[in-house]
Amino acid sequence: MQSDDLEMETLNAVDDWGDYAPVIAELGQQEQAPFEEPPKEDKTQLQGDSVAGLLDVAFTLVEQVTSSLSGVKFRFDDEGKTAVIDAAKPVFTKNSGELLELFGDYIDEATLIIAVFGLVWGSKAQLAALKQEKREREHAKETAIVEAA
Repeated sequence: MQSDDLEMETLNAVDDWGDYAPVIAELGQQEQAPFEEPPKEDKTQLQGDSVAGLLDVAFTLVEQVTSSLSGVKFRFDDEGKTAVIDAAKPVFTKNSGELLELFGDYIDEATLIIAVFGLVWGSKAQLAALKQEKREREHAKETAIVEAA
């Protein structure tokens, strides 16, 4: 056994790293901070943002439908739209958003789908209006040629 002790003393004498036992003991005594979960996103804020997006898309669709039906380019006042959206957020949040519950956790996806359908419908309506304009111009051009002859 003495040879083992002698070997340990020889190894310790050659060890340039020093004795870490006190440092390890101190680390073991330090209080460990409890595991903290990352902060969860504020559901109220997310609902408000979802409502704002849905209402913005709804206003855009109403503008497109009104423009299509009237034949005149129609737009809501931007300040008025913003005021309505800001006023609607707390109402939806306060009433736990029955509309939001209808869509569940997929309100943002539903808003995207509605927006895409609105864009397609609006583009189709605009294309029909442009075709009608082109027909009217061609008809006016043909009429002008006939009258000139």
